[in-house]
Amino acid sequence: MAGKDYAGATSTAKLKESRAYCEGRKAAIDGDLISTNPHPVGEADHDAWDLGHASVGGGAAWAQDNCADLGSDAP
Repeated sequence: MAGKDYAGATSTAKLKESRAYCEGRKAAIDGDLISTNPHPVGEADHDAWDLGHASVGGGAAWAQDNCADLGSDAP
């Protein structure tokens, strides 16, 4: 994905990382622990998953948060 506008900013986030971020958010909403991250440590998608998980319950969401099924204000 070359770039996509999110709230007026241009993002070059990779699709794989965006997917991992949303999966992390979903896991947190479902009550899964952050230790259940399925991605290898040191990989960008591992970090994105952790950030998605942390965004639920007070962590900062990505500016390019586009988890359509969750929305930016998921519990």
